[in-house]
Amino acid sequence: MKADREIQAEVRRVSQNFIKNFGISPTFFKDLRSHDDWVFVVRCHALLETVFGWALTELMHPLPLADFIATLDFSGGRHSKIELATAFDLLERNDVKFIKALGTLRNRLVHN
Repeated sequence: MKADREIQAEVRRVSQNFIKNFGISPTFFKDLRSHDDWVFVVRCHALLETVFGWALTELMHPLPLADFIATLDFSGGRHSKIELATAFDLLERNDVKFIKALGTLRNRLVHN
C-alpha cells in the first residue's frame, strides 16, 4: 500500500537523521533484531533516555540548563526527565506507563 511505503520512507528519514545527529552506528536499528531479548531491552531503554535528554535540552534555554538536565534520572520519580517531558506535554499517560515498564524490565534483566 502507498500509505505503508510513505510510513516506511518517513521512518527511514527519521532514522537517518537520528543516526547523523547522535553519531550512532548506521546499523543500530537493524542490529537490535540480532541480539538476545535483554540486549534489545537495554539498548531501547538507553536510546529512549538519550532521546529524552536531547529533546529536553533542545527545549530548555539557556543552554547551561543542559548540565542540569543531564543530572536528572530518566524515569525515577518526581524529579526526572520523564516528569519534565510530561510537564511540556511531550508524553501521554500511556507513554509514561510504557517507559516505566521498560525501565523496570531493564533493571530486572541487568541487575538480577
